[in-house]
Amino acid sequence: MFKIFKLFFVSFSLMGISNFIPVAASNSDFPKELLPCLPQGKTIKSVSLDAQIKHNGVSYYQLAIKEEIDGIFEDKTEHLDSNTVIQLDRLGCLIRIPHGWDSLNFSKRKFLPEAIANQLALDFTKRNIALAGGREKYEQVPWELEVSDAGDGPWVFFPEDVWAYQQLNLKLPEHYVVVNSWDELNSSSEK
Repeated sequence: MFKIFKLFFVSFSLMGISNFIPVAASNSDFPKELLPCLPQGKTIKSVSLDAQIKHNGVSYYQLAIKEEIDGIFEDKTEHLDSNTVIQLDRLGCLIRIPHGWDSLNFSKRKFLPEAIANQLALDFTKRNIALAGGREKYEQVPWELEVSDAGDGPWVFFPEDVWAYQQLNLKLPEHYVVVNSWDELNSSSEK
């Protein structure tokens, strides 16, 4: 079995914080120009800004969305965490990665040019390092927690996340695979 590794979950849950730290859309740091672009619906519970870049005069925003959906049991609800990437330019908003389950199952490179996916991953990783309290804290916790869990298989990364780690000279776990989608897990080769 593969260790499920989503970069946006690891640093938060390992610090003893829930796997989603909402920065409410009403927060003063949240770009107000994005408000009309946000997904609407009564099931959306919170939205936070995970990454932000500018490329050739166009802004890209990676948002984490927490949604409440009907559960498989009557009268129960479940939480769905997903991402969306919104492109914003002088013409308005364009949803580049729609929110929902598929946003977590594929590399951003499926939806975006490689350079943009890479830069979003880089900004996201930098933000998580800051939230963790610095590089040392960010690096030490994830891989050390798994030392006793050797039977679960390798860590799973998307290519843009490995690229971001390499740019920041962050250490990767000893055993990992790089996939473009979670469907590739059975055919991936371990590093």
